[in-house]
Amino acid sequence: MTAGRPQVGLVALDSGFGAEPGRGPSSTASSAAVASYALRVLGVLVQLLVGVATVTAAFYAARAGARATQLSTEQQERAARRQEWFRRMQWATDLTLADNPRSVAKGRALLAVLARSELATADDEALLEALNANPLLNELEQQYADDVDEVDFVTEDEMHPTAEEDPVARRQIQVSPAVVQAARLRVAVNDRQNKPTSAVTRRIAEARITGGSGLPYRSAAAATTTNPRGSR
Repeated sequence: MTAGRPQVGLVALDSGFGAEPGRGPSSTASSAAVASYALRVLGVLVQLLVGVATVTAAFYAARAGARATQLSTEQQERAARRQEWFRRMQWATDLTLADNPRSVAKGRALLAVLARSELATADDEALLEALNANPLLNELEQQYADDVDEVDFVTEDEMHPTAEEDPVARRQIQVSPAVVQAARLRVAVNDRQNKPTSAVTRRIAEARITGGSGLPYRSAAAATTTNPRGSR
Protein backbone atom coordinates (compact mmCIF):
# COMPACT_ATOMS: atom_id res chain seq x y z
CA MET A 1 0.00 0.00 0.00
CA THR A 2 2.90 2.44 0.65
CA ALA A 3 4.69 1.90 -2.65
CA GLY A 4 5.12 5.09 -4.60
CA ARG A 5 4.38 7.38 -1.58
CA PRO A 6 7.04 9.98 -0.71
CA GLN A 7 9.00 9.33 2.60
CA VAL A 8 8.76 12.95 3.79
CA GLY A 9 8.45 12.17 7.49
CA LEU A 10 11.50 9.92 7.61
CA VAL A 11 13.70 12.43 5.77
CA ALA A 12 12.73 15.16 8.18
CA LEU A 13 13.44 12.90 11.17
CA ASP A 14 16.85 11.89 9.85
CA SER A 15 17.94 15.48 9.14
CA GLY A 16 17.40 16.55 12.77
CA PHE A 17 18.74 13.49 14.59
CA GLY A 18 21.55 14.16 17.16
CA ALA A 19 21.58 17.97 16.84
CA GLU A 20 21.58 20.04 20.07
CA PRO A 21 19.29 23.04 20.12
CA GLY A 22 21.23 26.35 19.90
CA ARG A 23 24.70 24.75 19.37
CA GLY A 24 26.33 24.98 16.01
CA PRO A 25 29.82 24.85 14.56
CA SER A 26 30.73 28.37 15.81
CA SER A 27 29.81 27.46 19.43
CA THR A 28 32.04 24.38 19.38
CA ALA A 29 35.01 26.36 18.05
CA SER A 30 34.56 28.98 20.79
CA SER A 31 34.67 26.32 23.52
CA ALA A 32 37.85 24.84 22.06
CA ALA A 33 39.47 28.29 22.05
CA VAL A 34 38.54 28.85 25.70
CA ALA A 35 39.97 25.47 26.68
CA SER A 36 43.17 26.16 24.76
CA TYR A 37 43.56 29.57 26.48
CA ALA A 38 42.96 28.01 29.88
CA LEU A 39 45.65 25.45 29.21
CA ARG A 40 48.11 28.16 28.19
CA VAL A 41 47.37 30.17 31.36
CA LEU A 42 47.77 27.06 33.46
CA GLY A 43 51.12 26.37 31.79
CA VAL A 44 52.31 29.91 32.55
CA LEU A 45 51.26 29.57 36.19
CA VAL A 46 53.08 26.27 36.49
CA GLN A 47 56.22 27.81 35.02
CA LEU A 48 55.98 30.72 37.47
CA LEU A 49 55.58 28.38 40.42
CA VAL A 50 58.51 26.27 39.28
CA GLY A 51 60.63 29.42 38.87
CA VAL A 52 59.71 30.71 42.35
CA ALA A 53 60.43 27.32 43.88
CA THR A 54 63.80 27.17 42.12
CA VAL A 55 64.81 30.65 43.27
CA THR A 56 63.68 29.93 46.84
CA ALA A 57 65.57 26.66 46.95
CA ALA A 58 68.69 28.34 45.59
CA PHE A 59 68.42 31.11 48.20
CA TYR A 60 68.14 28.72 51.14
CA ALA A 61 70.89 26.54 49.73
CA ALA A 62 73.20 29.56 49.45
CA ARG A 63 72.24 30.67 52.95
CA ALA A 64 72.93 27.22 54.37
CA GLY A 65 76.26 27.11 52.55
CA ALA A 66 77.27 30.51 53.91
CA ARG A 67 76.31 29.45 57.44
CA ALA A 68 78.29 26.24 57.10
CA THR A 69 81.29 28.22 55.86
CA GLN A 70 80.97 30.62 58.79
CA LEU A 71 80.78 27.76 61.30
CA SER A 72 83.78 26.11 59.71
CA THR A 73 85.75 29.35 59.90
CA GLU A 74 84.79 29.87 63.54
CA GLN A 75 85.80 26.33 64.40
CA GLN A 76 89.15 26.76 62.66
CA GLU A 77 89.79 30.04 64.45
CA ARG A 78 88.90 28.52 67.82
CA ALA A 79 91.14 25.53 67.13
CA ALA A 80 94.01 27.88 66.31
CA ARG A 81 93.40 29.88 69.49
CA ARG A 82 93.18 26.69 71.49
CA GLN A 83 96.52 25.50 70.06
CA GLU A 84 98.15 28.80 70.98
CA TRP A 85 96.65 28.62 74.48
CA PHE A 86 98.12 25.16 75.01
CA ARG A 87 101.52 26.29 73.74
CA ARG A 88 101.53 29.07 76.30
CA MET A 89 100.37 26.62 78.95
CA GLN A 90 103.39 24.41 78.27
CA TRP A 91 105.71 27.41 78.35
CA ALA A 92 104.27 28.64 81.67
CA THR A 93 104.54 25.16 83.18
CA ASP A 94 108.19 24.94 82.19
CA LEU A 95 108.83 28.29 83.87
CA THR A 96 107.31 27.10 87.14
CA LEU A 97 109.79 24.21 87.18
CA ALA A 98 112.82 26.45 86.69
CA ASP A 99 115.47 26.97 89.37
CA ASN A 100 115.23 30.74 89.06
CA PRO A 101 112.61 32.15 91.51
CA ARG A 102 111.84 35.00 89.14
CA SER A 103 111.07 32.55 86.32
CA VAL A 104 108.86 30.56 88.68
CA ALA A 105 106.94 33.72 89.55
CA LYS A 106 106.49 34.59 85.88
CA GLY A 107 105.30 31.09 85.07
CA ARG A 108 102.69 31.19 87.83
CA ALA A 109 101.57 34.64 86.74
CA LEU A 110 101.01 33.39 83.21
CA LEU A 111 99.16 30.31 84.49
CA ALA A 112 96.83 32.57 86.47
CA VAL A 113 95.98 34.47 83.27
CA LEU A 114 95.47 31.26 81.29
CA ALA A 115 93.25 29.86 84.03
CA ARG A 116 90.75 32.65 83.39
CA SER A 117 90.58 31.95 79.66
CA GLU A 118 87.42 30.52 78.11
CA LEU A 119 89.65 28.20 76.09
CA ALA A 120 90.56 26.14 79.15
CA THR A 121 88.75 22.81 79.27
CA ALA A 122 87.82 20.66 82.25
CA ASP A 123 91.00 18.62 81.78
CA ASP A 124 93.02 21.83 81.75
CA GLU A 125 91.38 22.91 84.99
CA ALA A 126 92.49 19.66 86.61
CA LEU A 127 96.06 20.30 85.43
CA LEU A 128 95.97 23.88 86.69
CA GLU A 129 94.68 22.68 90.03
CA ALA A 130 97.59 20.23 90.28
CA LEU A 131 100.03 23.03 89.46
CA ASN A 132 98.25 25.12 92.08
CA ALA A 133 99.57 22.95 94.92
CA ASN A 134 101.95 24.96 97.09
CA PRO A 135 102.94 23.74 100.57
CA LEU A 136 104.30 27.14 101.65
CA LEU A 137 101.04 28.83 100.73
CA ASN A 138 99.13 26.19 102.66
CA GLU A 139 101.32 26.85 105.69
CA LEU A 140 100.69 30.60 105.50
CA GLU A 141 96.94 29.99 105.29
CA GLN A 142 97.01 27.98 108.49
CA GLN A 143 99.40 30.26 110.32
CA TYR A 144 97.55 33.55 109.74
CA ALA A 145 93.96 32.37 109.41
CA ASP A 146 92.97 33.91 112.76
CA ASP A 147 94.73 37.26 112.48
CA VAL A 148 94.64 37.95 108.75
CA ASP A 149 93.19 41.43 109.39
CA GLU A 150 96.12 42.35 111.59
CA VAL A 151 98.94 41.71 109.09
CA ASP A 152 100.05 42.93 105.70
CA PHE A 153 101.68 40.57 103.21
CA VAL A 154 104.39 42.38 101.27
CA THR A 155 107.35 41.53 99.09
CA GLU A 156 110.88 42.54 99.98
CA ASP A 157 110.77 45.62 97.75
CA GLU A 158 107.63 46.83 99.48
CA MET A 159 108.85 46.42 103.05
CA HIS A 160 108.96 49.67 105.03
CA PRO A 161 109.80 50.41 108.65
CA THR A 162 106.81 50.49 110.94
CA ALA A 163 106.79 53.08 113.70
CA GLU A 164 106.55 51.33 117.00
CA GLU A 165 104.47 54.13 118.41
CA ASP A 166 101.86 53.82 115.67
CA PRO A 167 98.98 51.97 117.37
CA VAL A 168 97.17 51.18 114.10
CA ALA A 169 100.15 49.86 112.18
CA ARG A 170 99.79 46.26 111.10
CA ARG A 171 102.55 43.73 111.22
CA GLN A 172 104.26 43.12 107.90
CA ILE A 173 104.79 39.56 106.69
CA GLN A 174 107.34 39.25 103.91
CA VAL A 175 106.51 36.86 101.09
CA SER A 176 108.36 36.14 97.87
CA PRO A 177 107.00 37.08 94.42
CA ALA A 178 106.70 33.35 93.65
CA VAL A 179 104.40 32.89 96.66
CA VAL A 180 102.34 35.90 95.62
CA GLN A 181 101.92 34.46 92.13
CA ALA A 182 101.04 31.09 93.62
CA ALA A 183 98.29 32.81 95.58
CA ARG A 184 97.03 34.55 92.45
CA LEU A 185 96.98 31.26 90.58
CA ARG A 186 95.02 29.62 93.39
CA VAL A 187 92.48 32.46 93.38
CA ALA A 188 92.05 32.17 89.59
CA VAL A 189 91.61 28.39 89.65
CA ASN A 190 89.25 28.42 92.63
CA ASP A 191 87.15 31.22 91.15
CA ARG A 192 86.86 29.35 87.85
CA GLN A 193 85.65 26.23 89.67
CA ASN A 194 83.47 28.20 92.10
CA LYS A 195 85.53 27.02 95.05
CA PRO A 196 86.16 29.11 98.18
CA THR A 197 89.56 30.71 98.70
CA SER A 198 90.90 31.59 102.12
CA ALA A 199 91.17 35.23 103.11
CA VAL A 200 94.90 34.76 103.68
CA THR A 201 95.47 33.64 100.10
CA ARG A 202 93.42 36.51 98.71
CA ARG A 203 95.37 39.00 100.80
CA ILE A 204 98.68 37.53 99.62
CA ALA A 205 97.44 37.66 96.02
CA GLU A 206 96.89 41.41 96.39
CA ALA A 207 100.49 42.03 97.43
CA ARG A 208 102.34 44.33 95.09
CA ILE A 209 105.19 42.92 93.01
CA THR A 210 107.89 45.15 91.57
CA GLY A 211 110.93 44.38 89.46
CA GLY A 212 109.17 42.57 86.60
CA SER A 213 108.40 39.32 88.42
CA GLY A 214 104.97 38.96 86.95
CA LEU A 215 101.99 40.50 85.21
CA PRO A 216 99.92 43.23 86.90
CA TYR A 217 97.35 41.68 89.17
CA ARG A 218 93.62 42.19 88.75
CA SER A 219 91.30 41.20 91.53
CA ALA A 220 88.69 38.52 90.86
CA ALA A 221 85.93 41.13 90.94
CA ALA A 222 87.67 43.29 88.33
CA ALA A 223 88.40 40.32 86.11
CA THR A 224 84.77 39.16 86.29
CA THR A 225 83.44 42.63 85.54
CA THR A 226 85.64 43.31 82.52
CA ASN A 227 85.97 39.83 81.11
CA PRO A 228 83.83 36.97 82.52
CA ARG A 229 85.74 33.68 82.81
CA GLY A 230 88.76 35.36 81.31
CA SER A 231 87.79 35.11 77.61
CA ARG A 232 90.29 36.52 75.23
